Amino acid sequence: MSFRSALSHRGFRALWFGQVASRVGDSVHEIALIWVVYEVTGDPTLLSLTFVASFLPTTVLSLPGGAIADRVNRKHLLVGSDVVRGAVVLVIPAVGRGELLVPTILAVALFTGIIDAFDGPARSAIIPQLVPDDDLESANSLKELTFSVSQMFFAGGGAVIAVVGSFDAFYVDAGSFFLSALFVLAIPSERGRPSPDEDQSPKRTFRARLRSVVRETKRDISDSLGYVADHPLLTNLVAFQVGLQFTLAPINVALPVYAPSLPLEGGFAIGLLYSAFFTGMTAGSLLVGRYDGLVHAYRGRLVVGGLPVFGLLLVLAVVRVPTTGVQTAAVLVSLALAGAVFAAVRVPVTTLGQLVVPEERLGRYSSVVGVFSSLAFVVGLGLTGPVVDAFGSRATLLGVGALGILLGGLFVGQPLGQISGEVQTRTASTGESNA
Repeated sequence: MSFRSALSHRGFRALWFGQVASRVGDSVHEIALIWVVYEVTGDPTLLSLTFVASFLPTTVLSLPGGAIADRVNRKHLLVGSDVVRGAVVLVIPAVGRGELLVPTILAVALFTGIIDAFDGPARSAIIPQLVPDDDLESANSLKELTFSVSQMFFAGGGAVIAVVGSFDAFYVDAGSFFLSALFVLAIPSERGRPSPDEDQSPKRTFRARLRSVVRETKRDISDSLGYVADHPLLTNLVAFQVGLQFTLAPINVALPVYAPSLPLEGGFAIGLLYSAFFTGMTAGSLLVGRYDGLVHAYRGRLVVGGLPVFGLLLVLAVVRVPTTGVQTAAVLVSLALAGAVFAAVRVPVTTLGQLVVPEERLGRYSSVVGVFSSLAFVVGLGLTGPVVDAFGSRATLLGVGALGILLGGLFVGQPLGQISGEVQTRTASTGESNA
């Protein structure tokens, strides 16, 4: 099975094209926010506040975001989120330089983070409605591929800023979100409905449906946490993905500090390190889609065994300080392989959750994963700085590699590690599923 199979479905093809446009916008958006804050203030504390404002809403609001994604038309939610984000970022060039700029940037970062908390669960939960189960692996690989490739667009975001200016870059950003909304509009509306059994009667007013959503959100959050806790495999999946994000976060912080260890100019070294890791992630996503049959047959062992391999490759990348071109190339190759393994681990875990969770619960399950994974990522970012200060970037990366090896070992005897071959897929009528 290939990516062509997943893209043969009109709805998913529209969603994917929209995601490509949106992720390009995200790359420009994130770089432009950071660039403008630094250009105007030169204050690292304000840069940190910008990151916190972007990540914190996802951590706090993913659970209610998932509950809402299970009760409203997901297509409409995605279109609305793209349009709102596109409009909001236009406030920054409208304000321009002045006393209101920094508060405006922080407010935009916070607001777009809030929108992301609703967009993310809906985007994940709609995929099984657009492709059959046999194409889920390929569809999720494309989704992961889009994310991985977009990480390499950050340099492109900087290029856009260099060409059109830091403020005009937000017009490019807004345009990408509006383009994404146009693509998502092509998805048939009936494909966006959370469940065919859900009452979609036109006799219900929007206000009545909104009141129903608000009234039941609190109950849904409690139900989501209880549902995951009652299923050992789902508890494993959430815990595993939390571990993945906690492991990934320090790499983002430590690599720029480690870069001067390479016998290269600092800025070029940082670019090479990031490019190697994220290019590897892109390759890993492609391989999962290409060999999804193998992944299906040995899913548990590949996932649990892949994490220690990732850790070992990261250790090999930094265990020696490179002094020659050959040694530097070895570092880059090891990082690329580590990125490939990391992506090859993450995609099958995402697909497994979509296979075993009932359709009407997918948004809430995705939000549980999102909130705890985001929290782990933010905590990991926050802890890495002091650790790097105390022990150095190289020791920190070695510790991250050791953590990957340890986490993989912890899941060997767990339900996730025992998954192979066929799994019992979601059952909307009963709301239950087991591996």
